[in-house]
Amino acid sequence: MPLLDRALPWILGTGALVAMLAGAVWLHQSHARAVIAAAVAAERAIWQDTHTKALATANLAGQREATNAAIAALEAQIELSTLRQDMERDRALSRAHAGSLRRTIAEFRDRAAREAAGAGPGSLADGATRIADALGECSERRAEVAAVADRLSVQVTGLQRYITQVVGPVCISAPSEAVPVAP
Repeated sequence: MPLLDRALPWILGTGALVAMLAGAVWLHQSHARAVIAAAVAAERAIWQDTHTKALATANLAGQREATNAAIAALEAQIELSTLRQDMERDRALSRAHAGSLRRTIAEFRDRAAREAAGAGPGSLADGATRIADALGECSERRAEVAAVADRLSVQVTGLQRYITQVVGPVCISAPSEAVPVAP
């Protein structure tokens, strides 16, 4: 057994060396995995932060655009409301003028009737009656035309405001200002 006595320290030494090497490799792998996991976690955190900021920026841009569109719509509603109020005021004024014209026509007819008591068809009273009738027709037609013009004016103004404030900025905006759309 002398050979075994001499070889045993070598075998045990080699076994210890192999065990130490295996332990070192295992420790190195564990450390490497931990370092890689930490690097991946850090990279993931950076990516999530960047992605969150990009989404926030895109959302803010979209919200800003939506807010501007809402403001433009409110301004258009206010403008239309103002135009409608102006139109109503003009209608009331037209009605007042028409009433005044009707009173004037009635006065002409009364005067013409008093003067026509003995006058013929070519008299001044007959001419006044004809003028009064024509003036009445013109005043009524003017009121109708004014109402249609007011209605069309409100529509045209509303469409112009919509195109300049809502459609225009979207169509005219530069590609660099466009908000990227997520797939």
